[in-house]
Amino acid sequence: MIEVMIVEGAKEVIHGWAWFFFVGVVLWSLVLPAIVRSAVLTAVSVVCLGWALMFVSTIEFVTALLIADWAGFLLHLSMGIALAVSGVLVGHSRSGLGRG
Repeated sequence: MIEVMIVEGAKEVIHGWAWFFFVGVVLWSLVLPAIVRSAVLTAVSVVCLGWALMFVSTIEFVTALLIADWAGFLLHLSMGIALAVSGVLVGHSRSGLGRG
């Protein structure tokens, strides 16, 4: 004897299946070019990471200057320097893509 299990979805999913299908198609349309051009996507993500590190380092420097009397001044200052150096190094590492 064969047992059949009937699974019912949530009412929102049943009534909104077209939206889920649309979101799936949009995501696939974004993923396929990213897979095809993965080197370009990697370069773009590295540049974005470098800019983000530089932005956060600026925030750390400003925080260090605003709390100059506080004991955490050196911590924020050293963190800002470390983030700035990391941002510069990450930004310059993108020039090595595609070589090898």
